Amino acid sequence: MPKPIADTRSLTEQVRRTEQPRDGAELTELSKQAKEVDKNISSLMSAIEQTDTPGPLLRRVGELENERAEILDRLDRLKEETRQAKALSPIKESTYGVFDALAEGMEA
Repeated sequence: MPKPIADTRSLTEQVRRTEQPRDGAELTELSKQAKEVDKNISSLMSAIEQTDTPGPLLRRVGELENERAEILDRLDRLKEETRQAKALSPIKESTYGVFDALAEGMEA
């Protein structure tokens, strides 16, 4: 198979995979994790107010804040991927055929 056609088919398959919208389960789970981390941070902040040695608790709060940032970044990426997948969903099989025809035309 000529390279432009193979590249176009590869791109087509990639589009097909990405156009599958997420079912929301992962988004829901990440939101739940973020809320749980927030709850843990709040609990630790209350404990910090009542202790004379806050160092270990402050370090744990820092760890949790990093964890929350990672969760929120992942959540943002998934939301963007979902938005993109929904935007690509109108692409129909006939559109993929156009890609192949263009690749064959480029080869000639």
